[in-house]
Amino acid sequence: MSKQTTRNRSVQKIGSFLSIISARHSSLGARPLPMMEV
Repeated sequence: MSKQTTRNRSVQKIGSFLSIISARHSSLGARPLPMMEV
């Protein structure tokens, strides 16, 4: 039960991270972003 909750939380965190990356990516005109800049 707790393992499932932790997994869901990490999935949500990854999802929001990816959405932020894609949003910044498109706003910068699809310029490749260095991963450390986030």
